Amino acid sequence: NMLTTTTARIIFIGGLSAAMASSVQLVEDGFLPKIMAGNGGRIGDPPGLGFPGPPPSGPDNCGCVLGEGMFCGTDGQCHLYNCEEYYKYGPVEYTGYGPDAPGLECRDTAEMEARPGHSPSWSVSYRCIDLDPRPIIKGWTRYCEASTPHSNFTCYGLAKDTSFQSFLAEADASNLECNSGVYNETGYPQYTYTVSLAKSADRHTESSFVVGFNGTQTFDRNKAIGGTMSSMFTVSPTPSPTKYLTASPVEPTPSSSSSIGKDCFFLGSTFAFVTSIIFGLI
Repeated sequence: NMLTTTTARIIFIGGLSAAMASSVQLVEDGFLPKIMAGNGGRIGDPPGLGFPGPPPSGPDNCGCVLGEGMFCGTDGQCHLYNCEEYYKYGPVEYTGYGPDAPGLECRDTAEMEARPGHSPSWSVSYRCIDLDPRPIIKGWTRYCEASTPHSNFTCYGLAKDTSFQSFLAEADASNLECNSGVYNETGYPQYTYTVSLAKSADRHTESSFVVGFNGTQTFDRNKAIGGTMSSMFTVSPTPSPTKYLTASPVEPTPSSSSSIGKDCFFLGSTFAFVTSIIFGLI
């Protein structure tokens, strides 16, 4: 058995064009064709750029088995991929958790829209490897958040009382046939369980799709409720220094006791990372 959690990750640097971003496809080892492997691998990572620190799945020395829905926590134990467990035990670089961190506040919600072009919005899916035919997808039903003045951790999951009736009925009626000429789709279609992890800081955004639970040919409610999530940790940018442009000195007059410089500051363009354009195959 593999004793590590494999990730598929991509770094977007501020200023990268949408056209370039849309040309990049993410896949995860063990679910789609292998194009990378190992916790540290990144797709499209320019030399010398990217985020330092551990991968989003944590270290690989806990004995967590790939495909069993768990990650290696900061306490040295294996934990299921869900919002509560990941916030408390996931890598701090992806959660902001610590002794002074706020508690994670969660609430059940009406089902959110699962958008075909934005895979982090899928909680579970019934699909082939190829996206043609289109997968049957379901949105999230639980929202969690932990905020400070300088950071924000948000996470979507599935409420314990989530109904999968309509999703399963649609899957049963879909009659999906997986016969892509590109991939070996033996054993498909399958039900898949999303684990999407992301962080954003200093105009860099990194999104990772990791192997939580392996896909199954029969839907597993327990895996869906206990081992799916989609999170984003955002660190507020450091304000740019204010630059002062001062007018030339003039002699004071009765109506002007001093000259006043004009206060100007400029904010660099912010690159917005849109997950819907990078996920073509997860």
